[in-house]
Amino acid sequence: MNQFNKRKKQLLMIGLVSLASMQSFAQMSQTFVRAVASSSDDVEETIAGGTGTVGAMDITSSDLELMLDGTKRQIIGVKFSSLFIPQGATITRAYVQFSTKGDKTPILGDMYITAQAIDNAPTFTTANFNLSSRAQVSDSVLWAGSTNSSWGTSGGGTADVNQRTPNINTVLQSVINRPGWAPGNSVVVIFKGEGVRNTSSVDNGAAVAPKLIIEYTSSAISPLLAGSLPVAKLSDWKYLDNGTTPAGWNTTGFTDGGWSYGPAKAGYGLNPTTTVSFGSDPNNKHIT
Repeated sequence: MNQFNKRKKQLLMIGLVSLASMQSFAQMSQTFVRAVASSSDDVEETIAGGTGTVGAMDITSSDLELMLDGTKRQIIGVKFSSLFIPQGATITRAYVQFSTKGDKTPILGDMYITAQAIDNAPTFTTANFNLSSRAQVSDSVLWAGSTNSSWGTSGGGTADVNQRTPNINTVLQSVINRPGWAPGNSVVVIFKGEGVRNTSSVDNGAAVAPKLIIEYTSSAISPLLAGSLPVAKLSDWKYLDNGTTPAGWNTTGFTDGGWSYGPAKAGYGLNPTTTVSFGSDPNNKHIT
């Protein structure tokens, strides 16, 4: 391993240790983002009052109709896996960001958002009633109906404020506060109601899959699961690769505005290659 890669790994580890140290002494405001990752993690279940087989599950559809699919009425479940949120953390803001499918005209109708009452939610199966049979928390949040033009048929892939749920922090707080909750557990968010707002599922592509964004504060340290980091694989990073360690880089007031931004490797076995020059003086080696 060359000296440059050693320095990068040392800075990463020091940063994680420093973050843990700061967490142990003060409430830190943090943001966590997780997208649906698997086809079986978002689902539509047919309910009574329309056409179709009541209780039938669809886990491979390319869209999630919120809430009507033609004359079929349904409820929607979306599972977000591996949430590294400490038990008892204070959820200040949370929302689901959808992307439009862009192939159906919106119809006005309100829906309510709740969550499964369980410590670690499992993925969905094709067994009938696999969503509606799950216990739900007592809290729910209203998402008022909308026929905003962004929900129309002019094209899919729109993901702006109109495709963003209201703050569902109280719903998620009911799950995070459970004694059996642990960092790395999963949560299922459930949608019930009326109207049509057609969104993409993960089966329509990872780029348009539903995303859960959580802002929270906690003085607890989230333990890392074996073999994992609290950063998604292939994430973009702020990084400095000029071979120097800037003064104050590990302090809260440090500004990284001059750093590069992009998919820096930071491990995961991607075998990055770096060419390092140490200067011409064999008795005074330093990175140039």
